[in-house]
Amino acid sequence: MKSVAIGELHGNPVAAALTFTVSQKLAGICERWSVLRSSKILKEELDGYHQYMMDIDKFTGNTSMIPI
Repeated sequence: MKSVAIGELHGNPVAAALTFTVSQKLAGICERWSVLRSSKILKEELDGYHQYMMDIDKFTGNTSMIPI
């Protein structure tokens, strides 16, 4: 990673290792956030679809849709 190279440039292997660890943790947090965000978007889409189906059921009088 770029941050490790910067730490090594200053000749401090401890700082380089620490910078690398922090970078890895941040990358992990960003990855988890993106998964959570995409699952939230998916849930919103599914909720929207479910609402759409319920609206159709109300309009047609069809009660085959099971609420989630």
